[in-house]
Amino acid sequence: MNRNSSRGVNRRIGAIKFSCLSPEEIRKMSAVKVITPDTYDDENRPYERGLMDLHMGVIEPGLRCKTCGCNSNDCPGHFGHIELARPVIHVGFIKEIKMLLECTCSSCGKLLLTDDQVELIRSKIGVVESAGSDPDDLKELFKRLHKESLTKKACPHCGEEQVKIKLDKPTTFRAVDDNHKLTPLDIRKRLENIPDDVLNTLGMDPTTCRPEWMILTVLAVPPVTVRPSITLDSGDRSEDDLTHKLVDVLRINERLRENRDNGAPQLIVDDLWELLQYHVTNTWDPKNPSQDAKYPRATWTNGTVNNYQDCSLYEQNANYVRLKTVMVGYNFRFPWMSKLGLDRAQLALSAYNLFTITPYIWGDPESRASTDPTYPLTRTVTL
Repeated sequence: MNRNSSRGVNRRIGAIKFSCLSPEEIRKMSAVKVITPDTYDDENRPYERGLMDLHMGVIEPGLRCKTCGCNSNDCPGHFGHIELARPVIHVGFIKEIKMLLECTCSSCGKLLLTDDQVELIRSKIGVVESAGSDPDDLKELFKRLHKESLTKKACPHCGEEQVKIKLDKPTTFRAVDDNHKLTPLDIRKRLENIPDDVLNTLGMDPTTCRPEWMILTVLAVPPVTVRPSITLDSGDRSEDDLTHKLVDVLRINERLRENRDNGAPQLIVDDLWELLQYHVTNTWDPKNPSQDAKYPRATWTNGTVNNYQDCSLYEQNANYVRLKTVMVGYNFRFPWMSKLGLDRAQLALSAYNLFTITPYIWGDPESRASTDPTYPLTRTVTL
């Protein structure tokens, strides 16, 4: 036995914190800045600074990662990043962003509560934290703070009149009075203006998570190993859905940058900005309330070859309980039946597929072994 192993653990984890990544952290962990939406050239080699750049990992045998030097078996994959031409809202933090905008002053960034109210809230938070920091109790305190802030028409600190805002899902904020749209740049400036002591009161640690980081200026690109491409029997490559979406982001981002730098009319720049926001938001996620479709779209590589890559979305529980066939018959005889030349008669009832209990949603559960699920079976009753 190793002599050191008998000594036990000499270090213990004191706490784990989860927070947003700052733009600087995304750049530091990135292995390459991605600037082109292209993936592979005519010789089937990844483009440099493209979405399949070898700095982000390798999935092909015989290639080595340019970041860690490992082959496809050992390379864990590495992140890249995209510098956005305009900031966009992270849809995953939309509720937090709305709460911060409604709780703080649009001018000075302080809470829309008096100093006495703030101190009372802080004292209650201190009591809850000293008792063990029950998350439900803290959420209730923050809800009260939020509700009280919504009643303020002017900031109690600087006197600035507050404009009520509304959210047009998924990511568009507007002023209630004149329907003026708040751009992600406007929102980011407001969030940057919130003091650290206000964030502490709201349960955020400003040393590890600033609210303006919820407005993306740099987009992390997942490693190649997370979104591998496959080669079909025809020899064509089929890319992962996430890679297709990143292609859309890069193309619109480049168009937006070119129009912005060339002095294009503001209307064109704004339209491209909204399109960039759409593509960043529209990465399919079952928890993303912005989607128009219940399931992700099928992705095509060249209009004729479908993307046959496996997806965990389609791995569903297909257990089922079915009352499939029921047959009931009754034979009876009556004296008067002999006058009709009948010895006996039978009344029969047959029912097929009366009910099925299953969590499977794609069709009939008995067809789950097939690549083409069928429609649910028809219920029939015959007397």
